[in-house]
Amino acid sequence: MVSVERKVNEVVKKIKSLEIQGAQEITIEGLKILKEFAREKGFGAEFTKAADKIIKARPTGVSAYNCIGYVKRHRTLKAIDAILKYLQKAQEWIAYNGSKIIKNGDVIMVHCHSSTVLNILRRAKMEEHKKFKVIVTETRPKMQGLKTAKELVKMGVPIYYIVDSAGPFFMSVCNLVLVGSDAIRAEGILNKIGTYPLALAAREIGVPFYVAASKDKLDYDIVSKIEDRPDREIGNPEELEKTGGEIENPAFDLTPWKLITAVITESGLLGEREIRILLDEEFKI
Repeated sequence: MVSVERKVNEVVKKIKSLEIQGAQEITIEGLKILKEFAREKGFGAEFTKAADKIIKARPTGVSAYNCIGYVKRHRTLKAIDAILKYLQKAQEWIAYNGSKIIKNGDVIMVHCHSSTVLNILRRAKMEEHKKFKVIVTETRPKMQGLKTAKELVKMGVPIYYIVDSAGPFFMSVCNLVLVGSDAIRAEGILNKIGTYPLALAAREIGVPFYVAASKDKLDYDIVSKIEDRPDREIGNPEELEKTGGEIENPAFDLTPWKLITAVITESGLLGEREIRILLDEEFKI
């Protein structure tokens, strides 16, 4: 029988390897294993250690920090269930709010893999019966856009799968850009590397740029850090070292507020002013 400690370590390993990806998925999987841990071991020092392991697995993701932090403060199974319920309801409301901005015939560009973005597109397609096309970036170096593309094809949504550098080229045929976020900060949003140049291209052409994210991604305590991923994801470090070259592999970039049309949240579409007000508060269920 696999010990609960080993299960925590397996979840952490899957998060670091991107087998579990997306800020929301990381939080949900983390909470589920912590619930199992608490039932067996309680909410003592071992629980805190396990919770911190999960939080630190992806330093850019704020959702896990806020949601698991809430559980660490309250230390009850009821608190875990409350957070899981909040996350589910928040996704439903974001899908509802986001689907309203999509019109029949729209061409939408997306970047990376975001369950929140997919929920919006799924509602627009399945429940509101809207017809639209989606341009999906491959999202190097781990090709995370391929997962998005496959899920959209399963939904019956027509897609165009493109290399990341072609994003600005295709921007002129888009009606809007829709991306997720791992952290919402006072200076902008952190999302998968490559988001910022898409936002720049969108502004240049006049295409609305929307971010879909629940309020648990608000970085109240300024804890998010841009994660550096392993060199081997994008090249052979030993071969480059022979020539004196180095590899840099940041996983995220920051898109400033001046490039963002609105953040689609469970409370509706929010702009920079509303976000800054929320950042002065505290994460609540």
